[in-house]
Amino acid sequence: MIRLSKDFKQEAQVASRIHNPHAVNVTDYGTTPQGIPFIVMDIIHGITLGDVIKQFGALTVARTAEILRQISVALTAAHTEGVIHRDIKPDNIIISEYDGRDWVTVMDFGIAKIQEDLNDRAHLTGENFMVERTSTG
Repeated sequence: MIRLSKDFKQEAQVASRIHNPHAVNVTDYGTTPQGIPFIVMDIIHGITLGDVIKQFGALTVARTAEILRQISVALTAAHTEGVIHRDIKPDNIIISEYDGRDWVTVMDFGIAKIQEDLNDRAHLTGENFMVERTSTG
């Protein structure tokens, strides 16, 4: 049986922590009985921001501002969970249409990093658990 790689498992755990309409929703992960790794996430119908730019060229200031606003909402939700995306690029942004307007979904938290406390007093021990480290002396 194939074991989940550390990177695969980390991607699934990190992505499943983020709950926001503008971030892809990961609901489950694991391996099949045959040992094949899987991640269950929303199906997003749309095209990448890179493809939008290729198709339409330069975007208007208003459209760009609205896309950036929605990306910021997703990244704020990730940062609130202590997750830094680390690979924001047009190919990791999906643009769908909702009610005649752009709807943005941030994808691929595969190289996201869990923020470490700057003073190294706390660290993550598992999904959503914190342990306080104290120094002696």
